[in-house]
Amino acid sequence: METNLRVLKLTAIQTSSSPKETQISDLLALEYKTKIQETPVTRLCRTHNIITVNGQFPGPTLKVQNGDTLVVKVLNSARSNVTIHWHGIRQMRTPWADSPKYVTQCPIKPGGTYTYWFTIENQEGALWRGNLAEINREWWNRDHISVPRQAIFTGPAPNVSDAYIICNYSSRGARTQRNVRSSVDSGDRIILRIINAALNQQLFFAVANHRLTVVAADAAYTKPITTSTLMLGPGQTNDVLLTADQTLGRYYMAARAYATIQNAPFTTTTTTTTAILEYKSTNRRVPTRPTLPRLPANKDTATATSFTTQFRSHSRVKVPTAINENLFFIVGLGLSIVHPDPGVKGLTIPGLRPA
Repeated sequence: METNLRVLKLTAIQTSSSPKETQISDLLALEYKTKIQETPVTRLCRTHNIITVNGQFPGPTLKVQNGDTLVVKVLNSARSNVTIHWHGIRQMRTPWADSPKYVTQCPIKPGGTYTYWFTIENQEGALWRGNLAEINREWWNRDHISVPRQAIFTGPAPNVSDAYIICNYSSRGARTQRNVRSSVDSGDRIILRIINAALNQQLFFAVANHRLTVVAADAAYTKPITTSTLMLGPGQTNDVLLTADQTLGRYYMAARAYATIQNAPFTTTTTTTTAILEYKSTNRRVPTRPTLPRLPANKDTATATSFTTQFRSHSRVKVPTAINENLFFIVGLGLSIVHPDPGVKGLTIPGLRPA
């Protein structure tokens, strides 16, 4: 199939060095083998296990073309149940491959295996990772089980992360590497694929002294949006054009949490993380501090709303205009009593009493 090659990155998926072509019912498929496991990682001067695939964090790129069928074989070597959610893939006619546990599939038990099989249809661009990507994510000083478990027991949203990282560089002082640098030539026009890989938090993103033009979101082209600040929800991607039209130097690319969780503690120190955009002809021997962008305040809802309401489809979508049938939907809400552990404040639901 003659189409342009696109790059797809899935946060929880990491691949073998090369796919194996497999013939399945006269359909050419790409087969990948993956291993989910726990891997010790050090951030903020602490080491604890996180869930990885093939022992890498972050993982390599999975490359597909529009129309490709993927067969992904997963082995769960972690201690907990897992599923692989293919965030952003539309899963046309394969909804069971979307994979939220107990919704479209049972989780893969420790030691178990599962094979995902689906086709990429009518999507172009980046999901989770591109040729030049800035990955923004959360980091906790606790393990991946205790954070959501505490939220379930107590009722409110999960605790705000201890720091945010951009391409694995922490928003707090302790680190294992220097700021990530992306180099450009003066006059270049580049595409940045910005990924909010945080689980719970929306993030602002900006590049000091540079305008950004959004041309795609979640592997779908949009009408261009020129702005100085992006706001991305958890799992969202934006493809943006940036023109290197400033004086030679170094400029911070920065992300900061947008505080949509009521009464959650936020501080500028722990929620702002940076990488560096550097013009190639800049003299590294001359120590100069990179220029910082002006990021919105943590609770700047006006900026967030102004950005998100500008999105428009790249082309006009045909929709039915003559309505000849009415549909009635019923949505149920299940409320369960949370019995508080000793010393832990439980969830109180007005009008309901614990059994």
